[in-house]
Amino acid sequence: MRYIGCKAKLANFLRDSFLTVRPRGKVVADLFAGTAAASVLFKKMGYTLITNDIMEYSYAKQVSAVKICSQPEFSGVARDKVGGKRENSSSFFPHTTPLEKVVSYLNSLPPQSGFMTRNYSPVGRRQFFTPENAGRIDSIREKLNQWRTGKSLTEDEFYLLLAALLDAADSVANTAGTYGAFLKTWSGNSTKRLRLKSPEIVESANKLHKCFCQDTLTLLSDPTLGKFDILYLDPPYNERDYSRNYHVLEVIARGWFEQEPVIYGKSGLIKNMPVSPFCKNQTCCRALKEVIHKAVKNCGPKHIFLSYNSESTIPDSSVREIFCEYGKTRSFRRFERPYKRYRSDSDSQERNYSGDRVTEYLYYVEVR
Repeated sequence: MRYIGCKAKLANFLRDSFLTVRPRGKVVADLFAGTAAASVLFKKMGYTLITNDIMEYSYAKQVSAVKICSQPEFSGVARDKVGGKRENSSSFFPHTTPLEKVVSYLNSLPPQSGFMTRNYSPVGRRQFFTPENAGRIDSIREKLNQWRTGKSLTEDEFYLLLAALLDAADSVANTAGTYGAFLKTWSGNSTKRLRLKSPEIVESANKLHKCFCQDTLTLLSDPTLGKFDILYLDPPYNERDYSRNYHVLEVIARGWFEQEPVIYGKSGLIKNMPVSPFCKNQTCCRALKEVIHKAVKNCGPKHIFLSYNSESTIPDSSVREIFCEYGKTRSFRRFERPYKRYRSDSDSQERNYSGDRVTEYLYYVEVR
């Protein structure tokens, strides 16, 4: 998925930095998980994960990549006579995995005109998807809802398939990377047929991972959350709020079956979406301090990491001050790695990038 701040290309940097510090503990809390790229890295490193993000599309990615640790059986779908007569799961999936079989079936569904077609294709005067691909999103999302409400899918299986749909939709979206606007002419990828791919299952014997979809401060106030050893933070780092830049994916994740969302404007924004305090100059420092304060007070982490970069809203001096307020000053470190800037569009009269390189920072402190 094309995503602002995604850590997939910085995995080696994160892993090397962690190995340099070698923080003691087994449980990592990734409380702004996004696409769960960092969480996947920590999972592969052997940590137990607590992941969270306020966006529903992120939750689908978290469950798909973190919570699921073995190949799903889809036994309920097999009993639901998908692709033929009722069968048990072993005979229904004779030459392929259950996931591959179900993905193949979903890809075979014909397009149908529904909410996405009416609102995010030229049918609704928005050009995020071709009518054909919007229709495929409609038909697949409708089927997932039918299976879920009919108890043919477990919750984990539902979110795994939803994550596959989100990735497929993003791969054919007619955007420059975010959904703040659609392109005026069709890009090459947008005219390709939407097709789901089987998500990678990061197999693990550790099945203790927990995933949440909440406001971070609310989650940290929940006494049932429990303790964790390492706090990893990757909050929004500038004014580009995720709820406005990825609202189309959020619509797909939430669905429109019980009540259609109220959308407005040229890009079809969702009304009453949360705006992160990390995206505002006036509130970002306070937000970071509040998150760290609640985490230390309620969950007892011994180590804190923060992913940020050289163009972030919170000044370097403020990060240092907040970290050293809660941590041992001599343990404070800032790792850095230059990398190619994320660009969702090209230079224009409205936007002029200062360069193609930016420096990623990973701050660390050991809690007192």
